[in-house]
Amino acid sequence: MAGLPLPGYAQGQPASNPLATTFFHTLNDVPVMPGLRELPEDSLNFDKPEGRIMAVTAISETVTPEAIRCFYSQTLPQLGWTGQPDGSFLRDQERLKLNIEAPEGVSVVRLQVGPQ
Repeated sequence: MAGLPLPGYAQGQPASNPLATTFFHTLNDVPVMPGLRELPEDSLNFDKPEGRIMAVTAISETVTPEAIRCFYSQTLPQLGWTGQPDGSFLRDQERLKLNIEAPEGVSVVRLQVGPQ
């Protein structure tokens, strides 16, 4: 899987973005993997003095959990996140966790960001 050109952290599809990468609405510095569909009603955004707490959910009937894990393992380091042995990612003072399940053949991914 080739790296994504990420011209800036912006929601939507910036004109300078040749692959039309879409970012999560709430977590707007993390891309939505092609084939996933964000569920905005399941998002959480909370700022507190210790740091932000954010969560987003996306689903797919066609993308496997393994493909999702592979995509984010390759993409997040391009955005400054460092992979950890437990499967989470660290950047600055934040930890990003991926929770991927596939009940009844539908892949559900929840990304959570919070203070380390």
